[in-house]
Amino acid sequence: QSTWGTLGCWRLYVMADFVPFRERPEWADISPLPQNDGPAPIVRIAYSKEFEETMGYLRAVMFKDERSQRALALTAEVIELNAAHYTCWHFRRLCLEALGSDLSAELDYVAGVASESPKNYQLWYHRQAIVERWGNASKELEFTAGVLADDAKNYHCWAHRQWVVLRFGLFEGELAFVESLLDDDVRNNSAWNQRFFVVTRGGGAPWTRELVDRETEYAFTKIRAAPNNEAAWNYLDGVLEHQTAAVFPRDFGAVRDRVEELLRAFVICVPARVFLVRFYSHAEGREALERAVALCTELGESLDTIRTKYWAYRKSQLLARLGGAQ
Repeated sequence: QSTWGTLGCWRLYVMADFVPFRERPEWADISPLPQNDGPAPIVRIAYSKEFEETMGYLRAVMFKDERSQRALALTAEVIELNAAHYTCWHFRRLCLEALGSDLSAELDYVAGVASESPKNYQLWYHRQAIVERWGNASKELEFTAGVLADDAKNYHCWAHRQWVVLRFGLFEGELAFVESLLDDDVRNNSAWNQRFFVVTRGGGAPWTRELVDRETEYAFTKIRAAPNNEAAWNYLDGVLEHQTAAVFPRDFGAVRDRVEELLRAFVICVPARVFLVRFYSHAEGREALERAVALCTELGESLDTIRTKYWAYRKSQLLARLGGAQ
């Protein structure tokens, strides 16, 4: 069981327990505003009676700009009926600010909503806004780790975690967290992306030879464990792409030799060939271009036939360059 699903109780009622607002004494002074669909709506949405009435009261309090405790409670009822109602989330933030509400408790509430709607754009924006206003990210790493334990590729969660780490400088320990996810699933492209984010944004200093060597070796370790995993190959390519002679000279031939050696051990490894095509395409000399042409032929004719036309195109580019190569 994840640690985040039990955070905060947001369920107010099941629909069978719904009490109409017109029967609630605390709402006797409010007349609901119906939705204006025009005089002759062509395709009218078949809202439930509960949703129609609840929204009528939300429109009424928003029209009055009533930022009260009952208005805040009303937003929770709307969100229970439609957790993606961005206008309601916005109004809820206005109420929280006006009331000086406990923002820590609000994050617990959001966690409860997230347990049933973890890929809700509005929810994640709301959480970011609350954390920013509170100026406190003490709950966020544990919360996002819990969400990722249920779905390690939740894009919204990763985006929020990146924002938190960058905004509050919480890079310490993040590399270890990412490594634990990659140990569980080496094909988790989201975790690879987070590692690149941490390495490129969290070092506080330019790339060093030691950093590039470390990340290159890490990538090769994971590649050997799963040679056909494109995520690790793309990571290696990204590390090398960030390393240029303008920073310090580097012998990329050593990387090339390791990939060629690996290809001899895993003869049908498509990602290794794709990596080498990119490598040789940027190398100088006729021999490198000829090797790239041979790899494109293998990929297009037998190993990656779903992209036959692409590899034919790449091959034609290389052959054109060969025509002018010495």
